[in-house]
Amino acid sequence: QMEPIRLKGSGNWIDHYAYTYDPGRKPLEIPTANVMHYRDGVDPQNELKGYGVIKAAASEIVTERYIDELTSFVLRNSGIPGLIVKQRPQEKGVMVAFTPEERAELREDIIARTTGSRRGEPLILEGDAEVDQFRVSFEGLDLSPILNRLEARISGAIGWPAILAGLWAGLEQATYANARTLMEFATEMALIPLWMDESEATTLFYGPQTFMV
Repeated sequence: QMEPIRLKGSGNWIDHYAYTYDPGRKPLEIPTANVMHYRDGVDPQNELKGYGVIKAAASEIVTERYIDELTSFVLRNSGIPGLIVKQRPQEKGVMVAFTPEERAELREDIIARTTGSRRGEPLILEGDAEVDQFRVSFEGLDLSPILNRLEARISGAIGWPAILAGLWAGLEQATYANARTLMEFATEMALIPLWMDESEATTLFYGPQTFMV
């Protein structure tokens, strides 16, 4: 809701901040003295704004969403028949097809005996036919290697171990012992440097005698 603004022809780095508190109203102009602006990296589309590691990893996060949508689409739209009825060849290998009436009657009979209150009843087919149970394998939809790679890259970008973030890429190796060790490692390698950077930025911005409430 806050945007740094540099007026056209201005010699200032930032003239003010535009605060959009209501989309239907004109944004408020907030003086630069009233804003603490931390910029992590530089946005290639706007040099006044930062470009954090989470934004840099946004394409990876979007890819994971696409995987979820693909799996949901396949499961939602790919109906799988339970049984397949096939006619055996008659004399001299000639296949005699079911008539439309026979197919409709057989279909209703199979549905009645495999669903509802009559499920499990014996099924006796008239004529020379056989019933096979249809099987399908979803191994081709196993996208876990891609998900693990995406989660590992996101974890590396933010500097936080996948085990502590609860990502699947780390849960396979998670134990109490290594989780506790990783907590110490993450605090020393990720949190403490971040706290020091924030502390130095605040001190430089406001001065050592400034108190914030």
